[in-house]
Amino acid sequence: QPKLGVDKGPIHLVQAGLINQVEELGWRVVFDGHHQFEDISPPPNGIQVNATGDAAIDTLNASIAKLRSPLFVARVCESVASAVQAHAEMGHLPVTLGGDHSLAMGTISGTLRAYDQACVIWIDAHADINTIHSTDSGNIHGMPLSFLLKL
Repeated sequence: QPKLGVDKGPIHLVQAGLINQVEELGWRVVFDGHHQFEDISPPPNGIQVNATGDAAIDTLNASIAKLRSPLFVARVCESVASAVQAHAEMGHLPVTLGGDHSLAMGTISGTLRAYDQACVIWIDAHADINTIHSTDSGNIHGMPLSFLLKL
């Protein structure tokens, strides 16, 4: 997500009292903290990263050359999927707050690992089903459904 500040939204919601408000509705909340993804490991050896943090894609990966920061997004989504799966397997209802819609890939993947028959109802102003071939921007937050549906 190229817009500055979207990553700050979730923690501001928590600081503004979201957890207390949900608890006041009668829900038991298990908040395991704000996850920082700055510590996501760097790309594997041999992959160059430019000043914007995007991996320099070689010809072997030409089919993803349009995508913005695909390695970082993939690592964050894998981390989110693991956390969501762990909460779901403990019988909790996982709720994630993210900066953009690419987080849905991790949230839904983690849920499906725990509940393979789960269903998704996607409600949004946009379909978020662009593919690597249809995207103009390369922003992965416009593509989570296409990745989840393996389009």
